[in-house]
This record gives sequence, structure tokens and C-alpha cells, in this order.
Amino acid sequence: MGRKTATLIFLLPALMAGLISVPLFLGAQNLKSKLDLLPGVSLIESVHRTMTYSWDIKNQQQLADYYYGLFMSSEGKFDYKLNLSAQKNILNNPEYTIQDKIIHQYSNVLSYQLGISKQFEYGITVSPNVLATFSESKYDSQNVYPKRYQNHLAANLTINIPLLQNSGKAATTASINANQLLFEANLKKLYHTVTQSIYATASAYWNYAAMNEQCVQIREVIDNEYDYLDQMRKLASADLIPSADTLNVSANIGSYLIMLSDYYQQLLSARTNLGQVMGLDAKSIDSLGFPTDIFPLIDLKSIDLTALRSTNPDQVLNQRGDYQALLQTVESGKCNLLLANQAVKPKLDLNVTGGYTGLVASDQYNFTAPYSQNIPGPSVWVSLDFQLPVSNKSGKGVVVQNKALLEQSNNQAQMLANSILSEVQLSADKLNFLIGEYQDQMETLDYLAAIYENEKRKYIDQESTLINVNSTKTQLLNARLNLISIMGRYYSEVVYFRFITGTLLNPGKPDNTIELDQLITLPKH
Repeated sequence: MGRKTATLIFLLPALMAGLISVPLFLGAQNLKSKLDLLPGVSLIESVHRTMTYSWDIKNQQQLADYYYGLFMSSEGKFDYKLNLSAQKNILNNPEYTIQDKIIHQYSNVLSYQLGISKQFEYGITVSPNVLATFSESKYDSQNVYPKRYQNHLAANLTINIPLLQNSGKAATTASINANQLLFEANLKKLYHTVTQSIYATASAYWNYAAMNEQCVQIREVIDNEYDYLDQMRKLASADLIPSADTLNVSANIGSYLIMLSDYYQQLLSARTNLGQVMGLDAKSIDSLGFPTDIFPLIDLKSIDLTALRSTNPDQVLNQRGDYQALLQTVESGKCNLLLANQAVKPKLDLNVTGGYTGLVASDQYNFTAPYSQNIPGPSVWVSLDFQLPVSNKSGKGVVVQNKALLEQSNNQAQMLANSILSEVQLSADKLNFLIGEYQDQMETLDYLAAIYENEKRKYIDQESTLINVNSTKTQLLNARLNLISIMGRYYSEVVYFRFITGTLLNPGKPDNTIELDQLITLPKH
């Protein structure tokens, strides 16, 4: 291989870097300029916007409203039911003759009915009813027979007493209790959905912040490299260093620009993910600027990892909205099973009706007389209504279905409890590892910074090569990027630990307000 060919091969990476560095640099510069013009977004602002716009939260709120409506509807079985009717009948029969008299039968009947029905919690239904009828009639066209008026009143009180099926408060309120429990379960699911959305937002935000900080670190290195390149060119012009060293720096800049381009692409993906988690549309996502919150320093002295692993299981489960919602679903299933068992019982109802009837006949309407005149005495009806389905496969099938659903809910609650408690331990272990990684990486940074400074000094003294300097510089940059990644994962895990232990929000506060401290610190035990 000739010298010229070897030199060309050596210079090719630098030449290619020069060709691609300009468009990459301009693309990165344009993206940064665009994001710089947009208003920045903070962590707490992102969380608040999520609580306002999140589709998951909105859908769960609507589901809770649906079950509240179902609960209200089932309570209607104990409402008063008013029955009011009015009727008017006019009868004109054709004329006919009896014993040389022309008969024309005519009647005009007006009736009113008022009834009220009310079922009580123990299954008894009481139904008072009043029926008033006022009729006018005549029988011949020559008015030989005078018009007659009948004023009739019937007042009754009916009591239905179930003796077997649907007897007792537990049976009559089972459907109401079941729906109330489902409504309360969905309120707890709503609380869980809010905490889940907050965790997802905080995690996405820290990922966005990490990508941004990594881009900042790479840009700083690139800016320093451009300054370094200017210095190298001056030294090469003065024949103090080989000209090839400037090409080496140019190649280094090209590799950093490719790295920056890749990280900016990840930055845009992180921004899009954050906006989607917040429930924003595409236009609003495109208006998100850089994250304004930086990673707080990890206070290692305040972290008690032993206490995190020994978190009280009962307290955790009591604070988890999804687990508590499942417990409510189990109780609702018990109510539905009780209701299903009622359907397989024979039906035996006792019906008691008592009342009186007043009737006053006169030659004119009298709307008050039937209330107090010509009342012979009270009337009483007593009946027993018995129904017994021979096989009742329908009712028995519903019992089987409800037993299966109840057992399934019990299993799901147990599975979720096991999953939650194991996730608590796993998250505590992850935090332990991340803290260890953080400490090791901080030490590594100190070592690499010292090595880099030493390599620069040795290069000036011509005891090392520029390749060694660049290699150490790249290692130092990668260590910084790794540290940022560790901090992003750590703070995401902090929020996840609060979420998994149910300590992300304050259940006691009616507005479920959240403060920044709850997103960046571990719960105190």
C-alpha cells in the first residue's frame, strides 16, 4: 500500500466527519433554538395538567358516575309510588220498547282514583287506595223514570308481607348494597388511576429531564471541542503539533455530533411520551419546552433502605386504591349471591286488605256524602300466594354464576395483594442497587476527571497521544451520561415506590393535593 493511499485512509474518517458535521450541527442547533423559544415545563405543572387532562382519569371518573347512577336507580325500589287516574264514561244505548214504553238507557260516569305504594326495607309493601265514582243514569226518553245519581267511595289498605322469598332487610337491600359497594369500589379505582397517572407522568418527566441533561452535556463537550480545534489549528500552523492532530479532533467532533443527534431524537420521543401521558393533543405536545426541574442531589444519609424493606404490609394494602376496590367488589359479590339465593326460595306472600265502602244514591251529585254515610262496616280480604318452581334451573344457574364470580374476585384480591407486596420488596431492592450505582459512578467520575487532566498534561509534554486524550474524554462523557441516567432511574423508582406503597397522595385530603416533595423523596416510616 502506498503512502498516499495510507494517508487517505487515515484521513477518511476526518473528511467524512467534516461532511456530516455541518448538517448535524445545524439540525441540533435548530431544534435547541425551537425548544428554547417554548415555555419550559416543571414536574409539578406536568402532574397538575395530567390530573386535569388525563384520558384515563376522565374515563374512570365517568365509570364512577355510571355506578353512582346504578346505585341511585336501585334505591328507587323504596321510593313512594303515586298512582292517580281520572276516567269519564258516557253510554248511549239505542232506544227499545218495553210494555209500550220507550226505553233509552243513558249513563254518565266520572271516577277518580288515588293510590300510594311503598315498599319498606323488611320487604313489606303498603298500598293505600281510594276510588271515588259518581254516576248519572236515566232509562226513558219521556223522563217517566227520573234521573238517578250514585255517589260511591271505596277506601282500601293493602299490605303485602313476603314470608319466604325476599323476606327481611338483608334480602330487600342486597341489590342496593351491591351497587353501593360497586360505586365505592370505582371511587377507589379512580383514586388509584390518579396515583397511577401521576407516577407515569413523573417517570416520563424524569426521562425527559435526563435526556435533556444528557444533550446539554454532549453539547458542552462539542462546544469545548470546537474551541479546542481552533487552538489546535493555531498550533499546527506554527508547526508546534502535527497537522493530523487537527483532523483527529474534527473526527471526534463528528462522532459527538452523531451522538447528539441520536440523543435529540430520544429527547423528542421522551417529550412526546410525556405529553401523551398528560393527555395532551399533538399541538399541545409540540408546544412543550425544555424541562425546568433538574435532578436534586441524592441525600444518601436520609435514606433508610432497611425501613423501606420492612414496610408494614397491612398499611400498604390499606393505602392501595386498587386492592381496596377489589375488596369492595368481593363484598358486592356477596350481596349478589345473597340476592341470587333468594330467587331459588319458594315464594309465599301474605296479602291483607282492609277498607270500607260508602254509597249514596240521590237525585243529584253529592261529593262528600259517601265519606260518612251508608257505610255498613269494614271489609277484610286475606290471601296467601304460593309459588314453587319445580326445577328452577334459571335461579340455580344464577347462584352458580354468582358463586364463581365471588370466588374469582377473592382470587384476584389475593393475587393483587401478593403482587403489591412483592413489588414493594423489589422496588426497595432496586433503590438499593441504584444508590450503589450512584455512589460508584460518582467515584468513577472523579477518577476519570483526574485521568483526563493527566492525559492532557502528558500530551502537552509529548508523553501521550491525542488518541489517548480523546479516548479518556469520551470515557468521561459516557460516565457523566451514565450518572444522569442513574439519577433519572432513581427518581423514577422513588415515585414508583410511593405509588406501589400507596403514599403518593394524601388520602386524608379531600382534594388529593400533591406537592413536589412527594415526588422526589421517599416516604418516612
